[in-house]
Formats: sequence, C-alpha cells, structure tokens
Amino acid sequence: MNDINYYEVVRQKLTSGDVHAPKHEKVYELMKIFWDEDVIKILSYFPNAGNSVSLTELSEKSGIPKREISRTLRKAVKKKTLIKKR
Repeated sequence: MNDINYYEVVRQKLTSGDVHAPKHEKVYELMKIFWDEDVIKILSYFPNAGNSVSLTELSEKSGIPKREISRTLRKAVKKKTLIKKR
C-alpha cells in the first residue's frame, strides 16, 4: 500500500510568492472536489504553481505512460480545474 498523501504534496506546491494554500481540512476537502485520486497523483509530479512541465517529463518522473497522463489531465481541463498551457 502506498502511504504518500498526494493531496498534501500538491497543497505544498500551491504556492506563488507569499500566497499559499494553508494546511487545513477545508483545503483538502476543496482539493478532493476539484481533483480525484488519478489527477492528484499526476499533479504531485508537477513543479510548484506557475511553473510548467512537459508530458515527457511527467511520464519520466511518475512512471505513468504519457497517454494515460494526457487522458487523465484532459478530464481536469474539461472540468476547468486545470488550464492547458498552449
């Protein structure tokens, strides 16, 4: 069983300058509304907020095939909980 709390990893990355997501139960609840476990696991391999990463880099870091990453993130973009950078 994997003991990594992906929601906590992503919460820590939601920082831009002095603005950050506080460690609070409500923040976790909100994140769970935005992102299911498949999406949050992939997001945990992203750099901090405001920095981009390529599909190839995500695949190499996570070990998840690019096709699966793309399909999973496309669902989050469709829900408008992520923005696709062009």
